[in-house]
Amino acid sequence: MRMLAALFAAGMIIASAAGAQATKGETIEGAEAKFAALDRNKDQRLSKVEASTEDELTGQFASLDTNFDGYLSKSEYVARKSRQPFPSNSDEY
Repeated sequence: MRMLAALFAAGMIIASAAGAQATKGETIEGAEAKFAALDRNKDQRLSKVEASTEDELTGQFASLDTNFDGYLSKSEYVARKSRQPFPSNSDEY
């Protein structure tokens, strides 16, 4: 039984690490796992300091904070992945 618990714990750690390193193609579950990893104080929101550990968030923080409370909620963080930038080349339209 202890071996099973240890294997489960190891699997959760690996899954958490994989979620924390998700890329632009990440799933909602991956984004939620990454949010949880970034939320150091576990208050269910990301401060600018917590978000500063991810370069992509540093430049986008203000535009992602849609309710202007100075924090990113989980829904604001997850929604960022559904925003697609406009193509820079007009031939791509």
